[in-house]
Amino acid sequence: MALSQLSLLSILTLSTLSSFIQCPYDHSACTDVKCGDAKGAERAGFTCQEWPFYSGGFAAWDNEAEFYDCLETADRIDQFEKRHSWCTKWSTYEVSGDEVERGNCWCSDDDTFTCTAWLCIEIEGGIGEYIDVSFDATNTTACGTTSGGETVWCPARIDKGHELEVTNCWCTNSTEARSGNTYCNDWYCEEYDITSEALKNGVDTSKDVEREEYHCKSKVDTLRGTTDNNGEFCWGWKGDIISDEEWEVAECWCTEDSSSNSDILGTICLSWECSEIGMGYRHNGNFEYFWLGFLLWDLLLGIGLLVLLGWLMEKKYDFAKYKQTYLCCYSLYFLGLSVVTHIHAGFACFFIWFIFQIIGGGILYVKVIKPSLARDDERKRTEAELRKGERTEEGLEEFLEDYCTFKSIDRNDLDMEQRELARMIWVDCNGNNDMALRTIKAQV
Repeated sequence: MALSQLSLLSILTLSTLSSFIQCPYDHSACTDVKCGDAKGAERAGFTCQEWPFYSGGFAAWDNEAEFYDCLETADRIDQFEKRHSWCTKWSTYEVSGDEVERGNCWCSDDDTFTCTAWLCIEIEGGIGEYIDVSFDATNTTACGTTSGGETVWCPARIDKGHELEVTNCWCTNSTEARSGNTYCNDWYCEEYDITSEALKNGVDTSKDVEREEYHCKSKVDTLRGTTDNNGEFCWGWKGDIISDEEWEVAECWCTEDSSSNSDILGTICLSWECSEIGMGYRHNGNFEYFWLGFLLWDLLLGIGLLVLLGWLMEKKYDFAKYKQTYLCCYSLYFLGLSVVTHIHAGFACFFIWFIFQIIGGGILYVKVIKPSLARDDERKRTEAELRKGERTEEGLEEFLEDYCTFKSIDRNDLDMEQRELARMIWVDCNGNNDMALRTIKAQV
């Protein structure tokens, strides 16, 4: 019982700490390619409408253009003379920044009416780099199992020097068109980055997996405008893609159909394009973000600098004498560190740093700054009395003690006679107090 309570307490503590330093990931904030920067940042956990408001960092979009062309098709006429056609192999070409991915997809299963499962293998390379996509799906091997029990298929080997992405998809809902042709209306995919080690030991489908859901839409928003679904095949669809590291949304539309191709019985899409945008998640709990910021900005340069300032004011450079310098330097420090802390580790880290500055600054004021200002006020009063000749013989000994303690009269404020007196007293303070006293009496 005690162990279970401790485990529950640990979970609650971690959950509370996570919510203190990290904005929640709002999946509903961005569900299409037109959601905008603010909504995208909310979904990625950079910003939120509640505490901590900002998790730090800069949200950056990752844009990808994708192009697909059907290479092979299959046709059937059922017992009711209805035509059924589907694409059995298609090429893929994806462009993102300075990287491209080329590959092929193959229908791996059908229900005699439409493709119900397919496999895609893509190779990543640079712009202009030759990528060999002559491989096919006949030389594949089972390399894992999804959480739903489906088999993950991978190529039997991987060429060195390239990174492969393997995507397994399954149709979850089919729709019959007006002509009788059947097409997939909803489908689910899982994508993995495959290495030689993964092929040898099996793919860990619980890690580094990209889960994708796609749904056919009746109204299709393309880059060329809004188009109605023609009812014969999935004219356009939207996708929602998530992994541990990023999220993406995609919108796709058919660019060429088979209506003018007499060799294909049913009407299907032969070429299609996709526009995909995404953003990496902000994981503020990672050491390099919040915790490094806490150690570096809050403790080392937050509390540490206040301790250093206190030592300098008390031992080296008195605050009252160098007040303007201290205030100027601290203002620059406060402005700079508040910005750096905010961006690097988020508002929660900045808030802690700000509290440390208030508490530490209060202690510094009481212990060092206030006594320094009091001593400076006393010194100024002593100097004023010296200049005005307000001291009497009875107060000379007290004056001597005060003056020999604060040997810092600004001689530019004295006339020639007072300068000479100050010079003589300065010497006598370091020698014989009685002589200093006689010197003062002689001048009174």
